[in-house]
Amino acid sequence: MDADQARSSGEHSAGGGDCPGDGCQAGRLLQRIVDAIPAPVFFKDAECRYIGCNEAFARGILGRAPEEVAGKGVYDLAPPHLAAVYEEADRALLASGGVQVYETRVRFTDGSERDISFHKAVFPDDAGAPGGIVGVMLDITERRRHERQLEEREAMFRSVFEASEDAILILDDDTFADCNPATLHILRQPDRDHILGRRPCDISPEFQPDGQRSCDKAAEMVRIAYERHFHRFEWTHLRADGEPFPCEVTLTTMAFRGRSALYVVWNDITERRQRERRIEELAHYDPLTGLPNRRLLHARGSALLARADDRGEPVGVMYMDLNRFKDINDTQGHEHGDALLQQVAGRLREVLPERCLLARLGGDEFAVLIPGADEAILETEARRVLECFERPFRHGSFSAELGASIGLVHYPEHGASLPELLKNADIAMYEAKLGGLGYCVFRRAQANHVQERVALERALREAIAAQDIELHYQPRVDVRDGRITGLEALARWYRPDRGWVSPAEFVPLAEQTGLVHALDRLVLNTACVQARDWRSRGLNPRVGVNISALTLQQDDFVATVLAALAACGLPGDALEVEVTESAAMHDAEANTVKLTELKGHGVRVAIDDFGTGYSSLSYLKRLPVDCLKVDQSFVRDIPGDPMDLGLVETIIALAASMGLTTVAEGVETPEQLDAVRRLGCGDLQGFLAAAPASADDLEAVLRRGYIELHRSR
Repeated sequence: MDADQARSSGEHSAGGGDCPGDGCQAGRLLQRIVDAIPAPVFFKDAECRYIGCNEAFARGILGRAPEEVAGKGVYDLAPPHLAAVYEEADRALLASGGVQVYETRVRFTDGSERDISFHKAVFPDDAGAPGGIVGVMLDITERRRHERQLEEREAMFRSVFEASEDAILILDDDTFADCNPATLHILRQPDRDHILGRRPCDISPEFQPDGQRSCDKAAEMVRIAYERHFHRFEWTHLRADGEPFPCEVTLTTMAFRGRSALYVVWNDITERRQRERRIEELAHYDPLTGLPNRRLLHARGSALLARADDRGEPVGVMYMDLNRFKDINDTQGHEHGDALLQQVAGRLREVLPERCLLARLGGDEFAVLIPGADEAILETEARRVLECFERPFRHGSFSAELGASIGLVHYPEHGASLPELLKNADIAMYEAKLGGLGYCVFRRAQANHVQERVALERALREAIAAQDIELHYQPRVDVRDGRITGLEALARWYRPDRGWVSPAEFVPLAEQTGLVHALDRLVLNTACVQARDWRSRGLNPRVGVNISALTLQQDDFVATVLAALAACGLPGDALEVEVTESAAMHDAEANTVKLTELKGHGVRVAIDDFGTGYSSLSYLKRLPVDCLKVDQSFVRDIPGDPMDLGLVETIIALAASMGLTTVAEGVETPEQLDAVRRLGCGDLQGFLAAAPASADDLEAVLRRGYIELHRSR
């Protein structure tokens, strides 16, 4: 309604006629009361003429004095076509009685437009007949504005709710009150009626994977969500056809229908779980034979030894190497060699007891753990294995005769741990191979190398104490342009009496003897000092330091790292700690707390040798990780090995889905560079870019800032 309409309508009047003689005082009081009302008020008689109004109506709506309105009809204040409409409405109200309420937009005399709610009612005369109409105009502009804002927010919420690819539901009073189309899709339900009014446990299996009843666990998850206002967890639901599927559930409190409810989001993680299972399968099983690999052997074997300890039982261990296999593989090709290995695995499965643990360690080496086997049983099983090699192996038209050399040990006499048992079995296997014995039981006399180990341990202890361990640094570069993105500090040990000692020799020795704590501290402090020196000369490479599982378990681990940074005046982001997947998962909860604290100080966290661990990858997302370093054992044979290529691609895809960067370790050829670049890997580390070098030798490269990468042609 515009200004002219408002000013001329029969809904507005001026007030104030003469009041009756005896009622003047009461009339003036009533007029003052009405004028005090901030909302416009007007009165009409039974002929629809204005008989009074307040100041707010006369001056605010019509721009007149109240006395100018009294006695006027709607035709005096409104155009004829509007006056007829208003008079008809008024007479209808007078005829029907009761109340008339409606809303419209009115332009005031100051030019503003407001949303107005009209409330009109019939009042009786002295005889009880309709005496006229009283009307009040309530300004509802702010209310309407809030309503419109609410409607817009609700429309936006509904738009997001309906369009989301994630399933979204509203959980009200323990049952679903609403859901979006994605929910129907994920559950394969035809309509909302199959979901609304049901509880979460009604569309879940009876038990969750952790063994808890779904109804009990759902109630607990809801309770936590209301307490914390937010809760995220993994859950297994059921589709309409009964198929279970895993999803990540996020619960957030919200206002719904005047009370607190839960905004529920389901993210179907079926594909992620499949990728994780595929990675675990590739990481823990030999893809050629389907047998457990070395990593899984160590995991299961250690548990097997622990059970044997509890029961007081022996465990027999075989370490087997195939005779003449290398010659056949080299002369006949890998196709025949792979076929022979598959047949060997099949025969071993047939002749060995079901209770045994059979694994392929790599190449033509196999290991067997037999619970309850003493030396006599172990020798009997070894003879059965050798007998299965008496028949020729055939692949197509090719036929070959293979033999085997087997080293035998038994727990606990020949070793207190699986690595020690395998090491001694390996010694016995070489004795069998050298002597053509078929199999050989380990004897301590075969272990002369133990003396060498003791001497090496003593020398390593002295080298650490004298800080004779040097650091070399290997650049990490961007696969696209060779830009240096960081350095990895690597421990190097030079002995005047024998030259450089391989890290593969002294690092495991440090871990076995407990020297690794001192070694890690020395490497950390030396790397921080070098980083400070570089920064003083305008160079700012981030330095990565390897942290052993034993050091990570120390209570003072975080304090040690922060102290090293503080001593050199370095910010946290100058350092990256690298821990292996197995080390991080050893005590996942405690390590998560420690690594999270380091990240809070800016220190980056990388998982080194990723893919070689044996823990569930579903825990990875709980760790405060920035980077995954793909183990070089998976990079070595790409792009030629499709299994390794698939594993690397899966790891890179998993990292990308979690917002993590990736580093391909051990890249040595242009073909490997092209492969990891094509798979979307971020950085690489390896001899193709640069070999580890001393800080002095690296300075020129660091100043240049990049390394030329040579692609394959």
